[in-house]
Amino acid sequence: MGKVKAWLEQNDLAELWTKAQLPLRVIGGLIVFALVAKVYSGVLNTIDSLPLAPGLLELAGLIWLMNFALRNLIRSSDRDKFITATRSTWSRITGRSS
Repeated sequence: MGKVKAWLEQNDLAELWTKAQLPLRVIGGLIVFALVAKVYSGVLNTIDSLPLAPGLLELAGLIWLMNFALRNLIRSSDRDKFITATRSTWSRITGRSS
């Protein structure tokens, strides 16, 4: 006990805490990521085990893709707006022009 007390008196706890925050955050983030991945995997496996669900979800995705293409990619003016918006979003994310 005496060695622990001497070590604690010798070191500043606030300084130790600031040094340990980043590794603790990384470890906590990895634990949260592992839990979310496990739950997500369980949900996907449950959906996959239902007889009609994968096919219906694929059909819903194809319908959404066709709707998106019809609204944004058929006309030249809509296509130009979409490309401009995509480039603007990309430059906001990366911080540079493409």
